[in-house]
Amino acid sequence: MSRGEGSLGFIGLGAMGSAMCRSLMRAGRAILGYDIDAGRLAASVDDGVSAAGSGEEIVSQADVVLTSLRSSAIWAEVAETVLLPNAREGQLFIDLGTVAAPETRRLAAAIAEKGAALVDAPVSGGPHGSETGTLRIFVGGNEAPVARAMPILQVLGEEGRVVHCGQSGAGQVVKGCNQLAMGIADAAYMEALAFGAREGIDPRAIAQAVGGGGGWRGHFSGLAERIAEGQGDTCCIKYPEYPYFLAEADEAGTPMPITRAIAEFASKVPSAYRDNMDRPTISFWRELMTREVVDPRRATAEHSGGTEPWQRFSSRARRAVVLAHNEAMGMGMPLVDTEHVLMGLVSLGEGAATEVLEGLGVALDRLAADLRDHLVHGSAAQEPNRELAFTPQAQRVLHVAYAESKRLEHDHVGTEHLLIGLVHEGRGAANRLLRKYGVDLTRVRAGVCRLHEGA
Repeated sequence: MSRGEGSLGFIGLGAMGSAMCRSLMRAGRAILGYDIDAGRLAASVDDGVSAAGSGEEIVSQADVVLTSLRSSAIWAEVAETVLLPNAREGQLFIDLGTVAAPETRRLAAAIAEKGAALVDAPVSGGPHGSETGTLRIFVGGNEAPVARAMPILQVLGEEGRVVHCGQSGAGQVVKGCNQLAMGIADAAYMEALAFGAREGIDPRAIAQAVGGGGGWRGHFSGLAERIAEGQGDTCCIKYPEYPYFLAEADEAGTPMPITRAIAEFASKVPSAYRDNMDRPTISFWRELMTREVVDPRRATAEHSGGTEPWQRFSSRARRAVVLAHNEAMGMGMPLVDTEHVLMGLVSLGEGAATEVLEGLGVALDRLAADLRDHLVHGSAAQEPNRELAFTPQAQRVLHVAYAESKRLEHDHVGTEHLLIGLVHEGRGAANRLLRKYGVDLTRVRAGVCRLHEGA
């Protein structure tokens, strides 16, 4: 590609970047593109993009360089190591990703010292909006570079939704307004749904009673339906971006009480899931459904006075069996099975697990003793202890339990560790191993159903 006036380079050819390239090419623009992922680059070449061998080649060849990268940290690294060292006078950089506003301002100033300019233009609308040229684009930067960027951005954005919000960083701040409005609202709706679902109420019933129609009630219904279909882990609250917005709020002295409360709640768990941008995140819904907050006023409450075992559960143990029912419902299964019971017990810890099982005459003491004996006299690398005759799958259950006790720095293998091992290997191993020791969770399942029905 020649270095003619307005030649375009594009770094970052993921779902958003590749779709934006296609929109620009349909508008008659030639694109020199690069992605660190060879597969993504090849796919864009198939679309008509000319391949560059590196980001440095993009900067050296293009007059206007667009970036679409998935995190603030990645963009800052590319800006510092690729864009800034190779920037030249008169060059324009347009960042289409979501970045912490303080980072945008810092690097915009550094780029300006090279005689180039940075426009922050984060987008909203997903791959569909990128493909159809109907994105919302929040633009920040000085008047002259923004005016130069606008013809490009207007190809990508919906008419009337490409908005110059202010000086450098203002586009990122307004993108924060967009993300927080969506993410905090969904977090609030999920919390409202969990308030009912943790009492065993079907999310569809909640949606029918509370949701429906247009506006917020319609959105609430849609979220409830996804949760009822077992998709709660995919419901996103934009959590990976909260640090960007809180960094800007700290710099500006802006109080963000709701955002900070959600961030604090979410910070207590590892980011074991992926969001719609393939970034590590948490399952906010799972945390709402499984995390236990012990009310000190109820911590010493006596058991209820019913005559059936499930009526004598403490409130904490009752919560465990309701969670088992919710787990089954969330997986779209009509019956509560062994794995659901185990997951409900694990979610509340050893105290509730022991109470529920012993209250129904189910003791895992012999299994725990055999586990300790097996781990003392044998190892995963040796033949199975012939006296115990554990299957390889059952042995894995036992070793997961042992590893969990060590991870928690407990001096013995207890009920909770065993339950974690059983859940880890799935329902088949759970049933086989428990039955070997004369443990049948049928009564526990019956107790769950009766409790849920209000017996």
